[in-house]
Amino acid sequence: MVLDTTADVDTIEAVEDRDGAVRPPANADLQDQIIAALAELNDHTGNAEDVFAAKLQPATDGDILPSHAVDDGSEVMLLADPANAGPIYVGPTGSATVPLSKGNGITFGVENTELLEAMASNAGDVLHVIGEESA
Repeated sequence: MVLDTTADVDTIEAVEDRDGAVRPPANADLQDQIIAALAELNDHTGNAEDVFAAKLQPATDGDILPSHAVDDGSEVMLLADPANAGPIYVGPTGSATVPLSKGNGITFGVENTELLEAMASNAGDVLHVIGEESA
């Protein structure tokens, strides 16, 4: 069988998709629309403009975390310092019941870090907080 590789293609009327179905080919206008829609989506879901980080020593009777507005769709990472003497308990304000042993972390999807509370089991233990800050 001979394949002519010098032939001109004027118009592609149909293409076969991966399932074998015959479909119309994409065109430049449709591709431009898709690219524009993806760019618009990326504007709303892309990376945040700023990042916040804090090193806290929560009280043994609990502290609400300092206020940082969290970028929509992002989460806040809480990490118990590897040098801590014991676990730090974290959770929603008024319910810091999740123990983080030293070197372990957890993420929370909140609008603001002040919705979270941390309680150290030992005075001087450290909690690291990091997230994408909302503009």
